[in-house]
Amino acid sequence: AVPHAYRALDALHAGRHRLRRMVAINLATILRTQGDVEASRAVLAAAEASAQAASDLDALVLQMEQQFRHGQLIHAARSARQVLQMTEQPEWQKQPLARLQAHLFLGQIFYQWNELDKAEAHLTNLLQMSQRLGILISEMAAFLYLALVAQARVDGENAQTQLQKGQTLAAQFEMPRVAEETTALGAHLAMMAGVWPRPSAGASSTAQKLKRWRPPTTMVHRLRARACKSGAAKQPKRYRCWSA
Repeated sequence: AVPHAYRALDALHAGRHRLRRMVAINLATILRTQGDVEASRAVLAAAEASAQAASDLDALVLQMEQQFRHGQLIHAARSARQVLQMTEQPEWQKQPLARLQAHLFLGQIFYQWNELDKAEAHLTNLLQMSQRLGILISEMAAFLYLALVAQARVDGENAQTQLQKGQTLAAQFEMPRVAEETTALGAHLAMMAGVWPRPSAGASSTAQKLKRWRPPTTMVHRLRARACKSGAAKQPKRYRCWSA
């Protein structure tokens, strides 16, 4: 039983601290029965330390979320970095959700701070981890925020590609709100790019260039007439008197 218990402790990651504690108690009982009191105490101490670390990580992730929601971005970024630093330890490698959340929050924060290279780095890590673990919801979020980063760099083609990938993943969820948010993001990107999706009879939406505002013809004539009376050379070229 002792070798099996040790293998179970090695196989269980730190996030499963309750199950680890149960296995540790059973192992400690067996070791004490065999007369190995020091090994029994060491097993229990390791289990308690693991449980305390898991509790600290959970509290840190919750703190990060609350700080982000309340707009305390500097504090949220600091908490997210602490989460990444803490989960680099080997015992946390099998519990990646905290790292996913930290990369997502840092990607959003750096995007809001217009530090696009750092935002892209964290979002790329989020995307790669999500694809490796098969977590579609965080993969979709990574694509959507990468689309915003690309749009901020005035890379409309890349933004549209990332958005389409995110929308393809969103279609796999039976969640109306997710679909609405991706549609809203698509409209936001289109508006920033100068293209607006408008419903039509033949298709669900068509891309139409936004028309730039131009002053009415009567306004141009009035300004030109005024320029003829008072120093035409000082007026903007398009409003100068033709005879000047």
